[in-house]
Amino acid sequence: MESEGSDNDSLMQVDEAELIEEYDALEWHDKSCTAPVEKTNVHAASALCHACRDLLSGSKDFQTYYKHYYYLSSLRTAADRGCYLCSQARNKIDKETQNHQPLKVLRLIAEIYPTSEKSDDLDRIAIEGHQIERSSQSLANCVLANAWLSTCTTEHKKCNVLHTLQDWSPTRLINVRGVRSGDEKISLVQGKDRLSHLRYMTLSHCWGSQPFLKLTQSNLRQLQEYIPISKLPKTFQDAVMVTAIWFQCDYLWIDSLCIIQDSAEDWQNESAEMRHIYKSAWLNIAATGAKDSSYGLFFNRDPSLVSSGLALVDWEADMPKGACRFFSSDLWADGVSRAPVNRRAWVVQERVLARRNLHFGSQSLFFECHELEACETFPSGVPNYSNRLLDNGFKVVSKHDPGEDEAAIAPFLRSWQKISTKYMNCALTFASDKMIALSGVADEFRSVCNKPYVAGLFDNGFLIEQLMWQRTGGQQMSGQPATRSSVYRAPSWSWLSLDARISCPVMFESSQIEILQVKIDLINERNPTGPVRQGILSIRGQLKLIYLQATSGARKGFDVTDEVGARIGRMRVNFDTESDKEIQVYCMPVRMIPGDMLEGLLLLPSKRSHTELTRVAYFDSKDTGLIEHLAQTQAVETVDFKIV
Repeated sequence: MESEGSDNDSLMQVDEAELIEEYDALEWHDKSCTAPVEKTNVHAASALCHACRDLLSGSKDFQTYYKHYYYLSSLRTAADRGCYLCSQARNKIDKETQNHQPLKVLRLIAEIYPTSEKSDDLDRIAIEGHQIERSSQSLANCVLANAWLSTCTTEHKKCNVLHTLQDWSPTRLINVRGVRSGDEKISLVQGKDRLSHLRYMTLSHCWGSQPFLKLTQSNLRQLQEYIPISKLPKTFQDAVMVTAIWFQCDYLWIDSLCIIQDSAEDWQNESAEMRHIYKSAWLNIAATGAKDSSYGLFFNRDPSLVSSGLALVDWEADMPKGACRFFSSDLWADGVSRAPVNRRAWVVQERVLARRNLHFGSQSLFFECHELEACETFPSGVPNYSNRLLDNGFKVVSKHDPGEDEAAIAPFLRSWQKISTKYMNCALTFASDKMIALSGVADEFRSVCNKPYVAGLFDNGFLIEQLMWQRTGGQQMSGQPATRSSVYRAPSWSWLSLDARISCPVMFESSQIEILQVKIDLINERNPTGPVRQGILSIRGQLKLIYLQATSGARKGFDVTDEVGARIGRMRVNFDTESDKEIQVYCMPVRMIPGDMLEGLLLLPSKRSHTELTRVAYFDSKDTGLIEHLAQTQAVETVDFKIV
């Protein structure tokens, strides 16, 4: 059975001028903060189907769920006829059901705020109009992107004070100046030979599996003479055009054309410069919506899905009659955070380090810098109550400068953990790149907090907390099983030793272990955040040899017994990989969590030396018998040991 609206419904029409006037004169506006309506990017949501109109009128008992269409086909028909809210719902449902399951319950959540309660945000929402066209390759978008860049470069102190390497430029750049004169001649030039204060742009993109033109030792001289634009993939061609035409900039940096791909020496040298390459760029162009380099930067889209909606609301006595503006709270998450390019591990540091990112999404343009997140829907700033997932962590370097203040280290470290979690949840083509693909942003954090970087962690007074990371899920982002690298990459106590998704712990004040020394043997001493030969953690704490027996059912976990088979208690164990199903392990208690929960790590003797241990799992337990047993000093000896 369906709601009152059926497939034969016609759309209810309201005069748009009346709607705009109603919005401007909204009685429950805070008159001191009224924000003008961007008429050009507010969809004529005055056209609503009966089902949506019913949701916005009549006396309502505010409840969790409201009846809409019973059949998906009815919602699709209403969307095809131009109902704004049904179009948004259909778009969201289509995304959620791409991987079809026999039964899936979907609930679309709406939050409604009187303007006065969100006045600071709505003040930012719209100042001047922006025409949203079917293609994102429009003159209006060129003008908008330049307005964002101009505002940032002239008004944003945080975005400009960070640019300290005024005399630095990349080893190589692509000269695109000729594109403006029509000869379309571009070439590779030596960036180090250019003038200081050089303005250039960078590109973040998904490589994909299709072959495309790359810089090699054999074609270096040729590309220094001439790079045939027609031989470049679509994304590169569009990036050249955006750099030269949209922004009138002469130089562009693209990884595959500016790093010699078949030279290990050049790759090592240039990858160590990633921090400076992206931090010093004038703007980072991100092919955010493209799955590989053949897609390009620009997409055709439905303008109504990019616009925000505006409709009259009349809930009688429940709220004064007025106008309501609609937009998806997942606008940023869907367009940026979850987009293809931001599922690539290398792009995490590119995005963090860049002072400004211009995202070319599949539905919209997005701009982010240290002081602004904006898009075509909200050119003057995305409201703070939109869902940005982990993106707040990406502005850490500008927002936190802890210096020697230990109290300021904790929020700084939490931001690092957000980035670490995001990084480990992304795909990496070559697992051997795991250390180097994060080294640029790690170097930036290290320089700001002035603390030693130790294979993914910071020795800053909170190192014990950082050891308590956990694996999440049984698979990597690629779908492959979570594993520990078979080739040595990082010590077992670092999450960088895994190919897996992780979560990082909260900060805590006290622990049951003491770190005596951290020793990192770097492959290249000039690159303190790069690959390592080994890492040794010297610890003083309690060690208890225990035996684990898996349980099932409602009490799934592990029973714990001692050396003589006496039962001690139970614990929940999260092994670092699915293959780590050890029965005999050393238990290292780390801390008591409020609520009488003990957490710690499980260790095994190292294959290299019986005097060293390796991490295999995280554990926690609320079993009072286990906790009391481990608290007995005569049962658990305090010793000094090493974890490698």
